[in-house]
Amino acid sequence: MRSDRRKFFPWPLAGGKPGTPSWNVINPANGEPPAPSKITCTIKGGDVYRHVTGGGGGYGSPFERPLDLTADDVIDGKITREYAEREYGVVFKPGSNEIDEAATRKRRAQA
Repeated sequence: MRSDRRKFFPWPLAGGKPGTPSWNVINPANGEPPAPSKITCTIKGGDVYRHVTGGGGGYGSPFERPLDLTADDVIDGKITREYAEREYGVVFKPGSNEIDEAATRKRRAQA
């Protein structure tokens, strides 16, 4: 197994943020810690292997990304609402897919 960019995350461009690392976990439901970034091992029948693919570095400030594109990512399940707020400064109205524009302006101004 191999998962790169654990220590040095994928690099950003033009004011973006670094990407995210990839992870390998054998039997994650058992609370097993992630495997080292490069490992040779035997996975037994019945084991669960979970691989989380790393994300590339960003291009440009995430707080300047169009709101509708970030909303589409949330709706499509690519990112969570919490991630959208934390990383993109996009706040949704509770219980809906509608962006709270006033809260979003306030959140982005805090960055």
